[in-house]
Amino acid sequence: MLESQDLLPSWKQACAEFDIAVRASIVQLVTTLEQIAQVLAQDEESRISLGADASLWTDLRKLWRDLTRAQLTFWDVDDDEAEGASNKENDLRTVCGSLAKFTRNIVAGVPENQVRA
Repeated sequence: MLESQDLLPSWKQACAEFDIAVRASIVQLVTTLEQIAQVLAQDEESRISLGADASLWTDLRKLWRDLTRAQLTFWDVDDDEAEGASNKENDLRTVCGSLAKFTRNIVAGVPENQVRA
């Protein structure tokens, strides 16, 4: 499990390395989101300190925007790509669930983070 002081560096690295077209990158992002979300669910101080960093909110918005675009363009698949589309759809669902959990946990009980979100 991540320690509180490791949350922001882990977050920044996961966001910097994320490429929605690369499955290994998706797995790494989801793993990081799940680990951070677990800490945030249990520690209000971690929610406050992580949420105080303005770059977190910029990265979070970018992830949501990229995920939204990927979902919207997902259906622009031709017949040759249809077989791989199912895996991509599952990957996008997994990212969406993990990102939603992270978002929920970072704003829980912290009004300042709720405003920033």
